Amino acid sequence: MLKLFLISLLLLHVKCDFMGLFSSKKDADNSGNGRVVGGAKSENRVPYQISLQMQKKEGNSNPGFLGGMMQILGGGGGGGNFSHFCGGSVLNENHIVTAAHCIKGFNTSRMAVFAGTNDLREEDKGQRIMIDSCEIHPDYVELNTSDIAVCRLKESFSMGDNITPIEMGTEHIEGGEECLLTGWGYTSRMVIGRRIPNELQEAKFYTITNEECNQMYSTTPTELCTKSKGLEGACNGDSGGPLVCKNKLAGVVSYGLMICGTNQPDVYTRVSEFTDWVQQMSSM
Repeated sequence: MLKLFLISLLLLHVKCDFMGLFSSKKDADNSGNGRVVGGAKSENRVPYQISLQMQKKEGNSNPGFLGGMMQILGGGGGGGNFSHFCGGSVLNENHIVTAAHCIKGFNTSRMAVFAGTNDLREEDKGQRIMIDSCEIHPDYVELNTSDIAVCRLKESFSMGDNITPIEMGTEHIEGGEECLLTGWGYTSRMVIGRRIPNELQEAKFYTITNEECNQMYSTTPTELCTKSKGLEGACNGDSGGPLVCKNKLAGVVSYGLMICGTNQPDVYTRVSEFTDWVQQMSSM
């Protein structure tokens, strides 16, 4: 019964989240110019972090479903005709990794990746490249397993200090590990009428075991959980973004509760379960 309830929240979230703000079970929320809920502005470069953005329809002021929903909620960051809706990580000069729920059911031909700066307003410092194609993991089941996708870019990143790949973690992360979450998700628990921050936010969380996480959700071995002390967590706009443990990509933001920062676990795709698949997709 709980899972069905969470799924209904997720479905609301996914459509209202424009494809990933924080999908799956947590219709999370991040607002204002603050941070990942309970976090703080990232003072250092996070060169592997990307913003997944949606382009308005050409020759039309109508931003489409995704952009329109962002306007209703309060707006997504991004310059010109683009709006942020999900996060992701740089794999190499031609590929990024994000959550499957950020891709499935949407027009990838209007999606772009923005990287190279912590501030979405810095058009002159960042690089924006349109997406060529995306591969969703064949075993993906919403709110259940394999919420991961790899996207190929139409052009290559100019790699350097501001854009560098993140190494994927192969170690099975247990409970009690301190990890770093970054993203441009909403920074308050309630989303409507709020705006996502233009400046990248970060927060540190400790992982918990799947057994502990299962007190709230029904997780699978392909998932990883963190839990805060309260009023902290991932939110809409953070979906697909990186959870870094031991300086390696350990998780991809997947889902949580509809209201962010409620002292309940956030769930991530466990990257160590998908390294072979990601490497295969990012070598094409």
